Amino acid sequence: MHRRKDAQHALSISNTKFHALVNEGKLKLVHQGRASFVPDESLRAYVASLMQEAA
Repeated sequence: MHRRKDAQHALSISNTKFHALVNEGKLKLVHQGRASFVPDESLRAYVASLMQEAA
């Protein structure tokens, strides 16, 4: 799992764009206590969808 900020950095996206992707269901966000994480599978699936769009 990736911390929210690490996922944003890996995708080179802003906080606003990150939350838009979560709200659209393109990225999953899970909480453990007060911390927020993006599961690795969700991050990989989003990147794969971007690659399909580009093809």
